[in-house]
Amino acid sequence: MGARWLSDPVRRLAGAARELGHNIHRAPLPETGTLECREATQVFNQMQQHIRAQLEQRDQFVAAVSHDLRTPLTRLALRAESLKDEAERQRFAKDITEMDAMIRATLDYLRGAADAEPWMPMDVASLVSSLAHDQQDCGHDVSVEATTLQGFPPVRTQASALRRCLNNLLDNAVRYGGGAKVQLELADKTLRVLVRDRGPGIPEGELTKVLQPFYRVESSRNRHTGGVGLGLAAAHDIARQHGGSLLLRNLPHGGLEAELALPVI
Repeated sequence: MGARWLSDPVRRLAGAARELGHNIHRAPLPETGTLECREATQVFNQMQQHIRAQLEQRDQFVAAVSHDLRTPLTRLALRAESLKDEAERQRFAKDITEMDAMIRATLDYLRGAADAEPWMPMDVASLVSSLAHDQQDCGHDVSVEATTLQGFPPVRTQASALRRCLNNLLDNAVRYGGGAKVQLELADKTLRVLVRDRGPGIPEGELTKVLQPFYRVESSRNRHTGGVGLGLAAAHDIARQHGGSLLLRNLPHGGLEAELALPVI
């Protein structure tokens, strides 16, 4: 009994630390137990408050930067519309669109790291089907194996974040592989979403590096397909926030497979 009484506060603190990685807005721990336990709990609660304050400051920073960057970009777009030369106007419009996409990707990545979106159970198969239809409406070659859309248990998710994660994987497959085929599997209480493309794949030594922010494979550094290097990094972070993982592997006969693994309820 004595050993359990002494170890219970430690187990409670360890559990809270694990939960903090998924929910920074969790309720603070009650400061009970021995003097040492109360002091440790108090320091833990203070750390949580400091992290929340830093995330709130980042939210304010993102909002301010978003306004400051988009205002002159909007003015530039309006001025470009007044150009008389059609070819010049199109070149300006293309550059402005690329700048806007870079700003949006960067701000979405920063905003996603501090998102306080509520958690809820979700039918991931239905979400995947909906996103695939959205891609098809844009003329992209994206399909989902029909036999993989039935009978899956729900996943505890932040809905907007998971939507962004899956969209990033589909966008990446379309941009670099010309399309995507999606398959869902369930094994060991884990739902796996497999996104396969027909592109050139990624060098083996860079499969984990591309999951880091702003990293791009050298051959993709061009204005047409290079992107910003945040799509896979954001998807990777969102997967971890959901207690899952994102793995990339090259397929034997060409193409890349992205495996998003999520624990089911």
